[in-house]
Amino acid sequence: MIERLREKFPKGILESSEHGNETLLTVEPAVLLDLCRQLNAAGFDYPADLTAVDDGKGLRVVYRIFSTSERRYAVLSVPVARRGGSLPSVSSVWRGAEWFEREVYDLFGVHFRGHPDLRRILLPEDWEGHPLLKE
Repeated sequence: MIERLREKFPKGILESSEHGNETLLTVEPAVLLDLCRQLNAAGFDYPADLTAVDDGKGLRVVYRIFSTSERRYAVLSVPVARRGGSLPSVSSVWRGAEWFEREVYDLFGVHFRGHPDLRRILLPEDWEGHPLLKE
């Protein structure tokens, strides 16, 4: 799978590896939506998880997409700016990603362009800041 994706997105995949039933990819934000469409067409039909990680050096959004037919995961790690960072919404590919994206927006401040209803999901609307950012 990695070889096919590298051919299709030669500059968009920064790192890749396979571990057990997981294909791990570090992906440029510019190719995220097209890559997700490709994964969906290849049978990765279930967005199992979508979260963000702030390791103190940088922020990245992590997608765990499951193929119910092959029982495999594609795990995408996408770097994003800590302040004012944005990525395209993948909710047009997997509707189940809508709530995950809202949670990442609420807790980390990542804006998902094209999301149908991007607003806070856990914190009050008048809350200032994003509590899971390491500041």
